[in-house]
Amino acid sequence: RGRGYTTACVGKWHLGWDAPFRPLSQGFDRFHGLPHTNDVREWKVGDAFTQLSMFTPLTRVEGERVVESPVDQAELTRHYTEEAVAFIRANRDKPFFLYLPHTMPHVPQYASPRFAGKSRGGLYGDTVEELDWSTGVILDTLRELKLDARTLVIFTNDNGGPTTRNAVNGSVNAPLRGSKCETFEGGIRVPMLMQWPGVIKAGCTYSKPTITFDISATALAAASVNPDGIDGVDLVPFITGKAQGSPHDILFWRSRTMSNNYGARYGDWKYVH
Repeated sequence: RGRGYTTACVGKWHLGWDAPFRPLSQGFDRFHGLPHTNDVREWKVGDAFTQLSMFTPLTRVEGERVVESPVDQAELTRHYTEEAVAFIRANRDKPFFLYLPHTMPHVPQYASPRFAGKSRGGLYGDTVEELDWSTGVILDTLRELKLDARTLVIFTNDNGGPTTRNAVNGSVNAPLRGSKCETFEGGIRVPMLMQWPGVIKAGCTYSKPTITFDISATALAAASVNPDGIDGVDLVPFITGKAQGSPHDILFWRSRTMSNNYGARYGDWKYVH
């Protein structure tokens, strides 16, 4: 934002909803989405608590104004996508940063009528199909507005699928070992796709270990901001071959959910405690 970018978060926040931790206190101009996960048992709306089910309160924050309205969870992915497209269109003539963390396929899972029951992968597959549609809509919008060559797009996941806990949702991490909340590869190794026409060569792959912190550094560098001082590394020079070696000498992980679950990666060695 300090470089003149308009910034928005659309989707799931889940990083604290007390005033110091809200999106507008963390560098965003606006927020539209769910303050928490979609499976909390009680949700504070104003001065009252509501029991969550299929309908959940959607929150919009711009400036000091907070507006809450119920939304059918089956429409969340579509709703986020439409909000994201509207933001892109409204800021097509100036630099913008959009963070779009989808709620699905977090449990409880829902898909809109257009996708529900249509995949061969059950409800989980339906949600993934709808996320695929959403991603296509975003990319099509960038191409339509002729912004694709000027926009770095990063698509990734926050963790591996839950396969050994109560929140099993139909995901499969094979052939990787482990589950969400574990530091085995099945818990922490996820896909990451990047698109930046004219900068990143189409179809190339990069095999060195990276970490989510690198997304922050990469986005800052793309906006001509020095990423020094944060844990991440700008990945673009490594992906394009301008920088040699590995972005990190060593990487660490810790699971706050499972006690004493730590991991470290050093070269080709992996340590799990």
